[in-house]
Amino acid sequence: MDIEKGDVASHYGSPELVERILASLSEAGKSLDSLTVNDFASFDNLHLGGVEETLSLARLAAAQHGMSVLDVGSGLGASARTLASNFGCHVVGLDITPEFCEAAELLSGLVGLGDMVSFRHGNALDMPFDDASFDLVWSQHTSMNIEEKSVLLAEIARVLRPEGILAVHDITAGPQLDIHYPVPWADNKAMSFLVSPGRYLDLFHTAGFETVEWTDVTYRTMAWMRQNPPRRGDGINASTLLSLDFLERVSNVQRNLEEGCIEVTQGILRKKSDE
Repeated sequence: MDIEKGDVASHYGSPELVERILASLSEAGKSLDSLTVNDFASFDNLHLGGVEETLSLARLAAAQHGMSVLDVGSGLGASARTLASNFGCHVVGLDITPEFCEAAELLSGLVGLGDMVSFRHGNALDMPFDDASFDLVWSQHTSMNIEEKSVLLAEIARVLRPEGILAVHDITAGPQLDIHYPVPWADNKAMSFLVSPGRYLDLFHTAGFETVEWTDVTYRTMAWMRQNPPRRGDGINASTLLSLDFLERVSNVQRNLEEGCIEVTQGILRKKSDE
């Protein structure tokens, strides 16, 4: 996945995203001088389970005040802001889509978190960070577009300090392999590189991680989706802000979950000590 080719970045990219976010907030009667992270909750969590899943994963990872965190595939910055505002972490977000980085910086500044979170445009397969730079690496719904998962995990291991924690919440392959497209991460199978939970865990172990927690959260995710169906014209949401037709894509995610084509996995892994 070469960042210069822009295939994935183009898939997620949305021209004038910042302008549309500001206009939508204004139309919703939100004052830019008194925004909170909750004002973004309807559109900035671009992962299944919403902020509740982020909080659950952060608690499992023992996120705490002053911790240095890298959010790989940071999107619009929802997880980074949650880690900063709820747990006192200092977070750097890395994303391949420049429009996401620009919007994430804007939203974080609007809620007064600009000194605790920042965002870099870059490639997760060639991260612009020094070795052992972070206490915690965070990844929610990041690997689905990445074929070279061993390279991704090697980079994560490189920038994570010894005995540091990797927190993962990801979509994995289910027993039924014929996925219904399009989905949020791919128009077709040429852009989708899911692996089974077992294969994923093997890759983590090969990259030098040991398992702390590895949980199938598929049924919990399905229950959340039934309680939070996507709706067109229901305030500010990803479908109104992004160029992708999220309603169709999210509906296909639900169908894929129901039919066993995909699963959702949550994991906490620890980088082995160099000793």
